[in-house]
Amino acid sequence: MRKELSRAKEGQFDIKQDAGGVAGYRVFLAQYWALRWAKEYPPVVMFSDTIRQLESVASADLVPQVTV
Repeated sequence: MRKELSRAKEGQFDIKQDAGGVAGYRVFLAQYWALRWAKEYPPVVMFSDTIRQLESVASADLVPQVTV
């Protein structure tokens, strides 16, 4: 997936798609928040995709929406 999505040319780094880029951190945070709040607010772990995890955490006001 990284190979297909990266727009970096030889010797460059795609800040969004390459390893260590923003996309990886977004997934990590979504999963962390879902697990962090799962006991107190079970709906956050209903979904396996990042977008709905983030929406669940934000809609429950577990993390300020400006952060998400």
